[in-house]
Amino acid sequence: MKNALSILGKFLPLTTMMLALVLCFTSYAEAEQLTSGEYQVKAVFLLNFAKFTQWPAGAFANEQSSIVLGICGDDDFGDALNAIDGKTAKGRKLVIRKLGKGGNLQGCHILFISSSEKWRLQQILSELADQPVLTVGDMDHFAEQGGIISLRNEGKKIRLTINLASAQRADLKISSQLLNIATIVGN
Repeated sequence: MKNALSILGKFLPLTTMMLALVLCFTSYAEAEQLTSGEYQVKAVFLLNFAKFTQWPAGAFANEQSSIVLGICGDDDFGDALNAIDGKTAKGRKLVIRKLGKGGNLQGCHILFISSSEKWRLQQILSELADQPVLTVGDMDHFAEQGGIISLRNEGKKIRLTINLASAQRADLKISSQLLNIATIVGN
């Protein structure tokens, strides 16, 4: 019996460590699944923003031009954007363009600015000033800093904040249906 306890004593720390690792990976997997689900919802929001936004006539080269959704900075969406790539909004095909960090922002109609770009947010917004680009972000106070639509987490829900002044400067008209479910700033 003493030998068995001695052997168990040697393996107990290993067993405890293994249990901790299993719990750690379970928590990581659950967190990854929650993040994945969050970005699937955000991808659907991006598609709906295309449906509930009106761009000025000159924003598109012709009637067949696609709506270009650019992802600026780190792409936290994973495969979630695949579900909306190629869908139509207002008779136009939605095309996803991953720009990474420092990519060319020209030609985008919707630009999701990742929180990885927080340090250069004002530079990006200045570059797009007075252009018909719907800027969307999920960093803190995105709309209050001049972005058009902010996606923020409140508990298990995603809430919208819309900066009307920024939308007007970009010559974009946002549907009242979208405005009714958002917190409005910048009026």
